[in-house]
Amino acid sequence: MGKRKVLAVHAISVLSWVNRKTLTGLSWLTSISLSAIGVNPAHYSSHSLRRGGATFAFCRDAPTAFIKAQGDWKSDAYFNLLIYLSSMLLNYRFSFVYQWSHRLLPPCFNEYFKFTSPVNVHSYSMRQSCNRNLYIISVNTTQYGLHSLKFTCPRLWNSLPISVSNSNSLRVFRKTLKNSMLNCYSI
Repeated sequence: MGKRKVLAVHAISVLSWVNRKTLTGLSWLTSISLSAIGVNPAHYSSHSLRRGGATFAFCRDAPTAFIKAQGDWKSDAYFNLLIYLSSMLLNYRFSFVYQWSHRLLPPCFNEYFKFTSPVNVHSYSMRQSCNRNLYIISVNTTQYGLHSLKFTCPRLWNSLPISVSNSNSLRVFRKTLKNSMLNCYSI
């Protein structure tokens, strides 16, 4: 089992413990721990641990059935949380690339991606170079490389319709992205 899976198992085990033990003791422990590191404990509860553990496990690719069992969800309400998380992660990744393409990020990100053009990637012309598509890097590891921003963001960006990626502002981009995603799932 990889390190990421082990971390997910440990995080999800906290969910199981939260549901089986008294929440009074856990709330007190949470309050003391947060105060010790200078965080206001009034903004957190044991529910934060349950939801946070599920979020952590989801981001580490834990199976959804495992998340449901360890979080002690009786219904499929946890699935709504996972759908929300996946759409939120997509939105952040798309917004990151949009901001990069319009130079709205700090200068340290200027060379993070490359557009597919003869100058940036190869010495020969490519069909996609006029579409503002991004060059997809090759990865050495499937565990981390396939999940990296440098690999996933260009693949996602290149799948967008040009009308979405050529939006005038970040606000318009997010709105057209949302509408585009909703249109994909409408019946």
